[in-house]
Amino acid sequence: MARIRATRVLAFAATASAILALTGCTANPTPTFTPHAGPINIVTSVGVWANIAKQVGGSQVRVSSVIHSSMQDPHSYTASARDQLLVNQADVTLANGLGYDDFFATLTKAAPKLDPKLRLHAWCVGECARGGNAGSSDELTGNPHLWYHLASVQASVKKLQQGLQRALYTETESQKLAVSAGKFEQTLAELANLEHSVSPQVAGRGALLTEGFAQYLLADLGMKNLTPVEYRNAVENEQDASPGAMNQMRQLLQNHKVSVVITNLQTQTAQTLQLEAWAKQAGVPVLRLTESLPAGKNYQIWMRSNILNIRNAVTGK
Repeated sequence: MARIRATRVLAFAATASAILALTGCTANPTPTFTPHAGPINIVTSVGVWANIAKQVGGSQVRVSSVIHSSMQDPHSYTASARDQLLVNQADVTLANGLGYDDFFATLTKAAPKLDPKLRLHAWCVGECARGGNAGSSDELTGNPHLWYHLASVQASVKKLQQGLQRALYTETESQKLAVSAGKFEQTLAELANLEHSVSPQVAGRGALLTEGFAQYLLADLGMKNLTPVEYRNAVENEQDASPGAMNQMRQLLQNHKVSVVITNLQTQTAQTLQLEAWAKQAGVPVLRLTESLPAGKNYQIWMRSNILNIRNAVTGK
């Protein structure tokens, strides 16, 4: 699920072009949003940003998501005409970016009345914005799973709030937005404090990741991603890792260089199951996390459980 595919929505491109032709959008001037009474209609690409946007906007927004199931893969998602109609009705859109949801950019660009200034996207700061030495264990640039990076979520919330303030109709609505956004930012601060308290307990410990979605969180906790580069590249290219790469991981486990193996609960392969078996033989705990927000949870509850589960797996609590 975490692989970035070279092609994603070619089948939908023709549909988007047809919609553009029907609406005559290309002949019209750039649309400009006019604030109106009632909730602001936000459409996001994936469910985790919908959950965040709803908490930030509170009663001032109505939020929906194109992908709302954690079992749908944004990398390979093919948008439909129904998805286009949903986006056409948006006042504000929120994408993830970094190649995670390219289908959504196609939808927003084809929306005839959507103000380009209100086509928002998540914001990447700190570690995810910095380049590093190619192949280094802490290389994070380009990882699209920004919700696993609290600094990026905090920056994204501020950008979202700014966009919503531009779209609101009255000063009263603006004040209510400030309250709901402030409450959410406080919960993010609490999560950051939890990270800081857990970090001394796990810093310096090694981990193997069968997919890179949790890299940001491990880095924030001061842990080392020891996954061989060859294995990471194979996963990104949707290929099986070579026997040599698999043997490197087995040796790391047998030599007790690794404190935890983190897998994606939403995707399993013969190789990930083999790694879990080797970890069990070596007495190394296996932690199955989810790449995307599970049904029935809000962002903060989910991320808090991820932080504590990593701590417990590494320290044996």
